[in-house]
Amino acid sequence: MPQFFFPRKWILPVGVLMIVFSGIASFWLVNATNHAANAASSLPFHMTATGPYHTQGNQVLDAQGQPYLFHGMGRDGLEYNCKGDGPLDAAHLAYMGPGTNSSGNTYWWGNTVRFPVSEGFWLNGDPASGCTAAQYQSLVKSTIAATNSLGLNAVLDLQWSDAGGHSPKSGSAWPMPDADSVTFWQQAATLYKSSPNVLFEIFNEPYPTNWACWYAGCSSTATSFSSTCSCQQAVTYQSVGIQTLVNTIRATGATNLIIAAGINWGFDLSNINTKPLTGSNIIYDTHPYPYQDKMTVASWDASFGSLSAKLPVMSTESGEYDCKSSFESQLVSYFDSHKMSWLGWAWDVQGTASSVCGFPQVITDYQGTPAATMGQMEYQHLLSYVPAGTRPPGTTITPPKAPTPVPTLPPSAHNPSALNNPTSKNWYFAEGRVGANFTEYLTLSNPSTTNSCPVTIQYLIEGGGTITKNVTIAHSSRLTESVNQDLGKPANQAASASASAIVTVSSSSCSGIVAERPIYFVNYHGISSGSDVIGATHLGQSFYFADVPNGNGYTSYVTVMNPPGGSAATITAGYYAGGKQVGSQKLTVQAGSRGTLSPANANLPAHTALIVESNQPVLVERPDYFANVAGGNAGTVSGSSSVIGAQSLAKDWLFAEGYTGGGFQENLVIANLDTVALATANVTINIEYDNGTKKTFTVPVPSLSQVIWNVNQNAAAGNISADVSATGANIVVQRQLFYQYNHTIAQKNGFQVTARGGSDMIGEVGPASTTTYNFAEGYSNKGYNEWLTLQNPTSSTETIYLTLVNGYGRVYSPPGIQVPAASRHTVDITAMVLQTMVLPGDDHRGYEVSLTAYTTGGAFVAERPMYSNASGSQGGTVVIGYTA
Repeated sequence: MPQFFFPRKWILPVGVLMIVFSGIASFWLVNATNHAANAASSLPFHMTATGPYHTQGNQVLDAQGQPYLFHGMGRDGLEYNCKGDGPLDAAHLAYMGPGTNSSGNTYWWGNTVRFPVSEGFWLNGDPASGCTAAQYQSLVKSTIAATNSLGLNAVLDLQWSDAGGHSPKSGSAWPMPDADSVTFWQQAATLYKSSPNVLFEIFNEPYPTNWACWYAGCSSTATSFSSTCSCQQAVTYQSVGIQTLVNTIRATGATNLIIAAGINWGFDLSNINTKPLTGSNIIYDTHPYPYQDKMTVASWDASFGSLSAKLPVMSTESGEYDCKSSFESQLVSYFDSHKMSWLGWAWDVQGTASSVCGFPQVITDYQGTPAATMGQMEYQHLLSYVPAGTRPPGTTITPPKAPTPVPTLPPSAHNPSALNNPTSKNWYFAEGRVGANFTEYLTLSNPSTTNSCPVTIQYLIEGGGTITKNVTIAHSSRLTESVNQDLGKPANQAASASASAIVTVSSSSCSGIVAERPIYFVNYHGISSGSDVIGATHLGQSFYFADVPNGNGYTSYVTVMNPPGGSAATITAGYYAGGKQVGSQKLTVQAGSRGTLSPANANLPAHTALIVESNQPVLVERPDYFANVAGGNAGTVSGSSSVIGAQSLAKDWLFAEGYTGGGFQENLVIANLDTVALATANVTINIEYDNGTKKTFTVPVPSLSQVIWNVNQNAAAGNISADVSATGANIVVQRQLFYQYNHTIAQKNGFQVTARGGSDMIGEVGPASTTTYNFAEGYSNKGYNEWLTLQNPTSSTETIYLTLVNGYGRVYSPPGIQVPAASRHTVDITAMVLQTMVLPGDDHRGYEVSLTAYTTGGAFVAERPMYSNASGSQGGTVVIGYTA
């Protein structure tokens, strides 16, 4: 089973929700269109098992010395259910082999069935379900015996390990085998060494960090799902190498064929060219799925296709989740052209026929009825191998339609180094609060497709003290860390703590992560809302804010984080309005601590701009809370926001998000804090609409002043982006949105989100030059709406690609999005997540989504607005993605 599988069969693996991109350059396999219909004329066909088998060159030969290809299906269930899932008797297993169809059953004419198993069940059973190790072993034995009695090969696949005993019951998809795997194969190989039609798949999908570990084992650290706690579990254990398992099997005297998958979740066999395993009768195994780095002909050639000309290569598992068959039809034709054996995934019934859109099942019942699209395609492809004179009367083959070509993606879509994915090893947050009805999270995204990331979180408590927490983020995954739990301050506890946070990647094997900090709260000064920021990756000594609202329903703070290891920081805050400084405050923050200023104590006007200066590098953030304030077109609103200060002024600021329709009020707050020029800034505001039109406005902003520009009064109602530029002086610009939000989510059975509140954000420095954005936070469960807004400020149409990954490690990429020149585009992320990434039975992890947006062309700007009304708080947040 593919990447990151859990003990619930409806949970998807890492990366397999990637659907095939459309509308971009494609690559056709030679003769792929009609090869399936003519496969029987050019490929060896065996209706039954004819072992013992042995390898010679790049072929597998049977007992008669003839080339043999294994074709068939993987029968899911024994790895996650100690008692099996669905019927495993000979009558039902027979439908995977040859036979004559009737109105109640369909025979698929494969010659091989693959059975994934759990070493934890084999060695220990599952006492909680009343299943002993002896009972599990008896079930496996009877199932394989029934398969062999039908004249079919059986692949015994060690699907899940138990991480050296750290992952009890069924175990999970850990990166490498362990000592228990050695015990398993000592017993299993001894049991089946006299059964030539049983093949040994020694470990399903390895994903170590390097080939040396794959060969010889290493200390492995990873995060996977634990059936004991029904949660993610990070462990370190001593793994054993694939070569050790080969040696273990051969030491029993077994000469059965051994199937060995490569790295990167069993996909990559490229290193076998230079260093094959030592031993006889070994077939190398690949598991292609439509991930970005595994879905093109070029990636197949590099990872296993070229190897198949030298050594035996097969695929024991592949499939797709998009209710289509375009990827799989192209893939099996590729296997045929390289004379590779293949087994489809999976012979399993999830419930209804529509389940094929959430799991790569090929049947709708255990009588072999082919599921639509991929199931029907694979059924017909298997029948096409059967010579016409061998097929039973009444068996017909519908020649497959020409498959949609697997596209050749832009280089960044399947080459992480070309993508230049922006991450950082250091993240800083000045603000933070838990307890007293405050709930805080750190959302951590690891976009690497290969390496897990060990991370250290250090909390700096206001008033003194530090708390350190270590976590691991699996590759291609998102982790949500509860700050309340880390600091021992649940939201319903009266006691509270304010703390800054430092998030540090603590391993050279991980290039970096992306970190955000959402906070939700109930009844703070009569306000129930939340805020969110993407962390800062660098400290500074100067910070600029266009607006600090104060009084008349507003309460603002200035929070300062001084990291450990230095000396006390002297902080000076200068407030400006109307061309002059109108207030100042000073603060000393000790090293390794957090400090807070209250502008309310400085006797300030209702709105001021702010410069914060420090004698050494720190981080400064401005949270604010507002209760029943006048929100213009939005009416009376309450809410909160938080803004990390800009560390420099600039001539140009960009905003992808903006809306001036009913119930929304948008303001641009422009502050001229250029203390060098001390001149008026001549500001040009370009408003860009989603229909491609643009309007231009000008406004002067005097030195040491701010202008609150009412977008609603100047721009027509609708979705807009903004480009704010200046001459004469450098500026800083914030965009404030107040709203009465109301949206019905059709994809969630009519769930409706209504929320009032506001958001505040400093723009991205222009002119536009960024091609990739990463977002760690994102949530689409009941009561939440998530969007992505894209601004194209260039003179050409840009194609924007998205990759979403959720808390289970499932990955999805839609087709490229066309955004015309000088325009704005909106993507409904909630609808996308609910349609493609959430399965029945999911907990919150199915809805937790990190996001990457990128283009291979010119620059663009990406923001992620979210609105929520849940757990007693309501409001919305918006951030610009991390751009490095």
